[in-house]
Amino acid sequence: MARNNDKEKARAIVQSMEGRLRDEFARLRKVIFNPNVKGQEYELRVKEFFEPYLMGVYDFHVRCSLLDAELKAFSIFSQVENEFDVVATHKIASPRLVLKTGTSAFVPYDAVAFVISVKQTLSLPALEKDLDKYQKVGQLPFSKLGPALEGKYTIERPMRVLLYSEGGLSNSVLGKLLEMKQVWDILENVSEDTLITNDNLPFTRALAKKEPSLEFKEHSLAMLMLFLSVSIPSPLGLNTGNLLFNLIRMAESE
Repeated sequence: MARNNDKEKARAIVQSMEGRLRDEFARLRKVIFNPNVKGQEYELRVKEFFEPYLMGVYDFHVRCSLLDAELKAFSIFSQVENEFDVVATHKIASPRLVLKTGTSAFVPYDAVAFVISVKQTLSLPALEKDLDKYQKVGQLPFSKLGPALEGKYTIERPMRVLLYSEGGLSNSVLGKLLEMKQVWDILENVSEDTLITNDNLPFTRALAKKEPSLEFKEHSLAMLMLFLSVSIPSPLGLNTGNLLFNLIRMAESE
């Protein structure tokens, strides 16, 4: 009987957290958007959703581009392609670069903890577009973090997250995720309270020993926060000077 009571208490706590996360997400979505910048405003709301829980560790950026220390992003991406909805960078990075030219902002890829592709509706065309961009992200050189606080579930590269407010997980969508499983890490479908995690993540493999699948149909927002927390190492120091040096060298070359 005592064990059942403890289980009910634990469930009530988790449900309370998930309810709070869902209420916050719903409140942010109800913001009246300027029709001319609806996409950007939505991305700002998603940034605001994550910040109270994770901004002690990460800086969040909206609609910014990634720039690797070897400057290969210039050839891998077109100018239009190299723009990402929400990017989290490690606060410990030094110098903490956000490089701006005109209306474009660049962050050092070596400082990135995770990238979130944000869309309101999950569909096969939307997913394919997101996965194509993430496939190119996978081509960017990434410097290992160096000394870091790591756990048995951490990975050694930035995470790639797909976040959709609504839309269904059709067979074609699931098939595309399996086809391109080397490209993405997490998919969150808020309206269906579903989180799909890739087995390239150590934490997924650990949970899969107990779960029948890699799809979590309950408490998905709380699970998303958990996966981000346990999968990303905390660097003790992170230097982004190589990027700045190579930019200066390129700018001054004849």
